[in-house]
Amino acid sequence: RMKLKSIKNCLVMAFFLFHLLFVFDNCQPNSLLEQPPRYAFLITLDTLRADYVSVYSQAKAKTPTLEEFARQGVSLDLAYSPIPITAPAHATIFYSLPPHQLKLYNNGQIFKPGEKDNSPLISLSQIFQRRKYSTAAFVSLGVLKAKFGLRIGFDFYEDRFPPDRWYLTAEEVNQKFFTWLDNFSGNKAFIWLHYSDPHDPYAPPHTMDDVELTINQKEKKRFCLRKMEPFQLNFKANQGKNVVYIKVLQPHPEGKVRLRLSQIEVKDQDGRKIPFIIHCFDNYEQIDQKFWLIKHEATISFFATGDVSEVNLQAHSDMFWTIEEQRQAYRQEVEYLDAQLKALQEELMARGIWEKSLFILVGDHGEGLGERRTRFGDFHFGHIHFLYDHYLRVPFIISSPLLKQKIRANSQVVSLEDVAPTLLALLGWKRPSFYHGKNIFKTEKSKNYSFVFLETYRPEAVEERFGGLFYPWHLIFTPVRQKVELYHLQEDPEERNNLELAKINAPEVKFLVQKVTETALKILDEKEETILDPKALEILKSLGYIK
Repeated sequence: RMKLKSIKNCLVMAFFLFHLLFVFDNCQPNSLLEQPPRYAFLITLDTLRADYVSVYSQAKAKTPTLEEFARQGVSLDLAYSPIPITAPAHATIFYSLPPHQLKLYNNGQIFKPGEKDNSPLISLSQIFQRRKYSTAAFVSLGVLKAKFGLRIGFDFYEDRFPPDRWYLTAEEVNQKFFTWLDNFSGNKAFIWLHYSDPHDPYAPPHTMDDVELTINQKEKKRFCLRKMEPFQLNFKANQGKNVVYIKVLQPHPEGKVRLRLSQIEVKDQDGRKIPFIIHCFDNYEQIDQKFWLIKHEATISFFATGDVSEVNLQAHSDMFWTIEEQRQAYRQEVEYLDAQLKALQEELMARGIWEKSLFILVGDHGEGLGERRTRFGDFHFGHIHFLYDHYLRVPFIISSPLLKQKIRANSQVVSLEDVAPTLLALLGWKRPSFYHGKNIFKTEKSKNYSFVFLETYRPEAVEERFGGLFYPWHLIFTPVRQKVELYHLQEDPEERNNLELAKINAPEVKFLVQKVTETALKILDEKEETILDPKALEILKSLGYIK
């Protein structure tokens, strides 16, 4: 009996030690969490500007769900992406290295992590795998498909899209994630959810149709060209004259041209072209291409002979919106995204997952909304080309019901490079030696600690640009034009007053000039030609990123 009791005591002690080792292996004593999270969520918010998130002051949109996340943690006021391009920005999140060190410069590149300081690079997802977490990713843009390299370290990677679309809505991402959850039987998981609704086209699912076609005064078809739906129609032709009436459902508020058509083709069932006549407001030719301009309505007419039964009408279309219409649509996209984050939150609560989770929510880059002009004089909407504040400042929120107390960040300016080191610090896990970023909860006094290097590259960008942030100083360097811009973000948040370097004696500015120019010239000297995947190149051209 004594022998059995001794064995029993040994088993109890062994179980206790095993449990203790498990806890210390997964969440070290200096962790800021009460217990290890069973679920760690990385939620990336593509193209979301910080000034459209109501967590921050004077926000231009209402995001109550993101406010809820922030109340259960901390929000960083001055968080920046090092690059306004989706794939390199996400690689920086997963590897805590700047794009030029990862040698990932553009969307469409096949990313193959190499080595740094003779050590193989490992992704944040691989670190979770080694800690026995299941790993799953759900992406909403074609430029993040598995073949481009960020799939490393994920047991499951959902990157399927409808055949006629290169993006998913937040609701579609949620549904794919909920379906995966229905079948998940593991004990713990690291989950990456990527939402991209504020990305162009600015068109939440409820966006109304904007063009209507009527065929021979009978059949009607509507399009939402704002959603980039193709201007295409198949119908049965009448013998003789056929008329397609085009109606703009939302005319331009200033009475200007709303719709431009080009590359119009009318073909029969055998692919033979049929001559047509179009009556519209105006037309013009440019570099052997004809354009038709429509304010309110137009007609396309053609004659069908005896052997013509089916007709296909298609054209390339461009809609012209005012700056305020574009900004309003962007705001609606942001608020739609926030509503879907609420749906995510409610589902996690209903499944009993919420209270066991840690969340990192962060943007990958910002967006220009007409504050700048292109080299052709047009108002710029999008990202990639510029390194101004609106293009790079992003929301960054750390949230969890498991936090021991209200936490504060010690860093004034943070970067996407800091996401992985901070997440590992929260868990009490050791960080890889190659990490470039910092734990934002740790106080440092080094100049490099407050410095963020900025970069963007051809062929997606019109020209290569580099920059540096040493808040409140912001420097932008365009080598091909030998142009240097300097702004003081506190005194000039819209960056309209380009300061003369010669008149500024601040040591931070001298540090910025030296650091940015030396790093930029070294990158250009060592950089190889960027090779893009052919299919990705087609998508990028369709988006207007590459001409």
